[in-house]
Amino acid sequence: MKMDMKRLALATAVVIAVALSGCMEKAPSEALNSTQIKSLLLDSTEKLNSYQFEIETSQESSFVNLSGNESKTERVTVTSNGKGSVDLEGKYLQMVMTTLARPEGDPENETSTESESYFVNDTIYMKMNGNWTKLALPDAEGLWDRQNMIKNQAALLNTSELEMLGSEKIDGADCYKIKVVPDMRTYASVLSEQMGSSMPLMFLNISALFNQSEMTWTAWVTADEKYLKKIDIKMKMSITPELMNLPLEALGKFRIDSDTVSTTTFGEYNKPVKSELPEEALNSSIPAMMITPSATT
Repeated sequence: MKMDMKRLALATAVVIAVALSGCMEKAPSEALNSTQIKSLLLDSTEKLNSYQFEIETSQESSFVNLSGNESKTERVTVTSNGKGSVDLEGKYLQMVMTTLARPEGDPENETSTESESYFVNDTIYMKMNGNWTKLALPDAEGLWDRQNMIKNQAALLNTSELEMLGSEKIDGADCYKIKVVPDMRTYASVLSEQMGSSMPLMFLNISALFNQSEMTWTAWVTADEKYLKKIDIKMKMSITPELMNLPLEALGKFRIDSDTVSTTTFGEYNKPVKSELPEEALNSSIPAMMITPSATT
């Protein structure tokens, strides 16, 4: 009887050990270091033919006029939501985007914009405010390379310092959770991507801004195929005439405070993409200002 109990205890211990080892294998953060994840992530982008994406961005900006005796602050919040799909082999990209701008205390001047765009081979079709426009591009191949969001993000992660934070499930997928610490050049690239439409970046002192601003950047990479799953970037900064290399006597004293949160999620890797193009888009015309002899031949 004692021998049977010993055997039972031993068998139970073996079962527990096997179960625990299985749990440990499911913790991807224990398996790879940051150098390995960089290499595997870059390799995975070369195997990527298609994917879907969703983008959510919120930007709160305050313009503080400091020239008078009393400071005056104007605030505006801009939110945007978009989703789309990319077929890299078939040269097809589709995206819909909704943007809402809300000035504080001024609901009458709220603006909402909806856009729908397609990039097919060497032509972009865009629908803005109900009107379709198409543009033929001379350097479509180069633009296609720049439109590969996953490849571009993987390149930015490769030039950054990565800290493995463990594992987490995103949309049901086991993922490595990674803290990203960019160098100044990578920071400038992200800044241009996140703020380029609202800030005159070419005049900014990027070095000073890099040292003064706050950025929290988190990435998730799938544990199985090492595909980029999610990017979350939070940025806080204050911009002054000094940082913009502008003379105070010309513009006066002011400060622009900006708080931006951007989340991009990827999925449906290498799944078939339904390449559709609305009839209205096909029948749209090139704007007169864009028509040149090369565009009409």
